[in-house]
Amino acid sequence: MLAKNITELIGNTPLLRLGKGNIYAKLEYFNPLHSVKDRAALYMIEGAEKRGELEAGGTVVEATSGTKASTAGDINALDVLLSKGLISLKTYLKAYPKDALSNRTEILKGIEEDEQSQLAILQQQTTQLAQQVEQSAKLIQQQKETVDKVVSLIQENNQLKTIIANLYSEAKAKIEAGNQQIQLGNAKIAEVQRDATDFAQVIAGQMQGGQPNVMPQVQNRGNGQAG
Repeated sequence: MLAKNITELIGNTPLLRLGKGNIYAKLEYFNPLHSVKDRAALYMIEGAEKRGELEAGGTVVEATSGTKASTAGDINALDVLLSKGLISLKTYLKAYPKDALSNRTEILKGIEEDEQSQLAILQQQTTQLAQQVEQSAKLIQQQKETVDKVVSLIQENNQLKTIIANLYSEAKAKIEAGNQQIQLGNAKIAEVQRDATDFAQVIAGQMQGGQPNVMPQVQNRGNGQAG
């Protein structure tokens, strides 16, 4: 059978004879949605269209009860929670009604594998970030050591300047003191020279006028030696 529309698959479900008696089972799970309700739904929709109560693009609201209604309510609540980000997809699937999701185990397994993959990527990124932080810390430490050395050199240079300034002051003071000593020495020498000159003049005067016998004798001896 080749169907052109899914509604053509509703109904005409096979009969199955049970045992050797005249008991037959109508296999309604051969309907597209695996339920006898497919027949009722198709009948109501087609009837509403014929009566003009349902137009193209209209909305069909079906009242239901029992386990199916409870399941639909649970699914709706889970959809709302998931859409608002109040629960994770994993929690959504775990809470999803069992009879409404046949491949939940496979989906959860896929989600867990994806989570493990994302966790591995996150751990790798964390490791790389930690290495970058460690390298940055080493670089900062190196820069700090360089700055400390520069500061130390500046301080040493300032200390050296202070020492040189002190030595210069001391040397200048000593030079000034030495100059003063030289000036005093020169003054003393000049004084001694003046005293010597004065003394020589006194001696010369005494020899010329105060001791007349000495010079003539010397002169006589000189004359005698000369004659």
